[in-house]
Amino acid sequence: GDLNLQEGRLDDAERFYRRALRLDPQQAESYAALGEWAATKGRSRDAHRFFRQAAKLDPANERTRRLAERLGESLPSTPNGSSTR
Repeated sequence: GDLNLQEGRLDDAERFYRRALRLDPQQAESYAALGEWAATKGRSRDAHRFFRQAAKLDPANERTRRLAERLGESLPSTPNGSSTR
């Protein structure tokens, strides 16, 4: 999915990410990837929703935090007490 996203094949990227979630709905990285995909498509509401779900599943996920910060999303603190801001 990430290669498709990088190469601008957004529909293919979405398909891969959603397939990954069907196989493992607890995979934070797939939600983070869908957040990046949604942000690329200009769908900020969806991007925020995907980032929040990724952070809920894995609060320390760096991809989620980095991309969410780029959109101005403030995510909950990580278990060690640090936050995105």
